[in-house]
Amino acid sequence: MEEKQYSLIDWTYSAEDAAHMLSTLYNAKLEYHNRQSLINHEGQKSIPVEDQRRIKELEEALKNIRAQINIAKKKNVDLHIQSSISLNFIPK
Repeated sequence: MEEKQYSLIDWTYSAEDAAHMLSTLYNAKLEYHNRQSLINHEGQKSIPVEDQRRIKELEEALKNIRAQINIAKKKNVDLHIQSSISLNFIPK
C-alpha cells in the first residue's frame, strides 16, 4: 500500500504554549479513545484488556510529555515540536 506522510506539527513553541497544545491534543485523543471503547463495548461488564492497555499508554505518554515541559519551563527554554501523520489505505 502507498503511504502518505503529512506534517502535523513542526514549529517552535514557548513551554507554556507547548504544554497547552500537547495537553489539548492528548486529552482529545484520550477522550475519543475512551468514548469509542464505551460505544464498542456497551453492555459489557468491562473494557477489553487491549483498549485498557492503549488508554494506559496514552496516559503514560502525556505524563512523560508534561514532565519534559516542566523541565523546559524551569530552564526557561522554548520547545521545538515535530510530529507527522502517516496515512495508509487498508482494504476492508
